[in-house]
Amino acid sequence: SDVERGHVSEPFAWASFDTGSVVFGERTPTASPSVSPSSLPTISPSSSPTEVTPSPSVSPSSAPSNSPSSSPTKQHSDSPSAEPTLSSAPSETPPNAIGETGQVELTDTIDLGVKAQIEFRHVYNDPVVVAFINTRNGDASVSPRVKDVTSTGCTIYMQEPDHQNHSPETVSYIVAEKGRWELSGGLTFEAGSHSTDRARGKGMNFEGDPISFSASFQKNPAVLHTLNTNANVDWMTSLATSVTTGGFQIAQEYAETSTLNDAVTIATETIGWIAFETGTGINSGNQFIIGYYDDGVSNGVDQTQFIINLEGHENPPDIVVAVIGENGRDGSWARGSGTYSSTNQGVYAEEDQRSDVERGHVSEPFAWASFDTGSVVFGERTPTASPSVSPSSLPTISPSSSPTEVTPSPSVSPSSAPSNSPSSSPTKQHSDSPSAEPTLSSAPSETPPNAIGETGQVEL
Repeated sequence: SDVERGHVSEPFAWASFDTGSVVFGERTPTASPSVSPSSLPTISPSSSPTEVTPSPSVSPSSAPSNSPSSSPTKQHSDSPSAEPTLSSAPSETPPNAIGETGQVELTDTIDLGVKAQIEFRHVYNDPVVVAFINTRNGDASVSPRVKDVTSTGCTIYMQEPDHQNHSPETVSYIVAEKGRWELSGGLTFEAGSHSTDRARGKGMNFEGDPISFSASFQKNPAVLHTLNTNANVDWMTSLATSVTTGGFQIAQEYAETSTLNDAVTIATETIGWIAFETGTGINSGNQFIIGYYDDGVSNGVDQTQFIINLEGHENPPDIVVAVIGENGRDGSWARGSGTYSSTNQGVYAEEDQRSDVERGHVSEPFAWASFDTGSVVFGERTPTASPSVSPSSLPTISPSSSPTEVTPSPSVSPSSAPSNSPSSSPTKQHSDSPSAEPTLSSAPSETPPNAIGETGQVEL
């Protein structure tokens, strides 16, 4: 009716998502409002129209979350009989949840009665657990170990080779369902376990039991490993060597504890292992960094720490590191050096001090996998008749001097598992013809159980 377009202030509402998002969630009860008034985002009275300040009291829905807002609660005690527990009860496993990560602080060793009862956030059929001590609050040699693994939880503890007490330390762990899987971020991994009474000590040639993957990887994977039983009721760790695209060797490792007059207790133990394709990416909203490297520098406690670059994580991640070689004759395992942050994890090839106090050690290859804290790992089972990822889609480790520059190829194709950040947006087809109708080339796929919406763009 006129050309002027001045207008008084109006309230605006908005919602933005990363391009091509798939929206996940669950239907909420309708008897009462699902969000309390206090949890509603409020519009700041500042001059900026986009400063939205969400109240910290927003409660998550019951839908599976890849970044739980509340990490499992750690309960600590200095009482020898106290068992720290993670308070989150297992929930019904989402169809494509194949693992999870977490941390626990252990106040002392199992010889002082301290162990952590971990309750998994999901129920698994046949899980394995690998663990690593991130911190170095106490300098005495110590290693992590897992036992009592069930579909709903496990026990994690520390033990010194000399069975003494130890300062509190932070331990990261990764849980994975046995089998071969493709992460929704595009990488393949395989998880399994092996029971053996084969053990290696100082000066012995390593002859582990051979493990064959169900299908070959396109390049050597990063293999993580941890004892998942405690039949010997004594100190022991594990060692993997001779990693190839088709498998590796694995055994127990008792290092220099065998050189004393007291006999080493060797029993049949089960070793849990996870072999990851190397690379970086996002798994349903959570950053992961996976790699392996031998920097050629002596990495014993008396020498130089090995530094893993974790840039990409906003907070110190859940990271597990393992030795995958036997260059040193005294035996070793991976242990945090004291450097642990959102950007770096320092690692030593730790030796015991049962027969001597020196802990110098030659360079060893380390393997690692880091995930944002409290991740739920999503993916799908892969066929095992042939490699599940084509050579062109494999992330490659840069041959530069930095041991952690893992460069994923841009051609990594996501699995068919739901992904919150699809790597390929719908293709836009344009035409200047008035009768042409733009179409999206991606055909609809079967709707995941908790997919409740999606976003996209089209140019007209």
